[in-house]
Amino acid sequence: MDNFLTALPSYMRKQIIQDVLVDHFRDKTRIIVPYSFHVLPSADRIIALENGSIIFDGTYDELISSEYYKSIAEANLKPVDLKNE
Repeated sequence: MDNFLTALPSYMRKQIIQDVLVDHFRDKTRIIVPYSFHVLPSADRIIALENGSIIFDGTYDELISSEYYKSIAEANLKPVDLKNE
């Protein structure tokens, strides 16, 4: 399923996320499967799963300073060689 928010400008996506995920559901437990990291700073707790096992559990600040985050960033920043794909 495609993320319907991708069709909207970035400022609208941020406002929708703020309105719905933060304001509307305040004091409620939310389980979010994000398409990108921009929703994570508003989370009280982040749990990352891999093959059914928890590989990270903590806050956003803990996440961005973790080895797990560094490995994801490095994997996503590697240049792609389109000639050999």
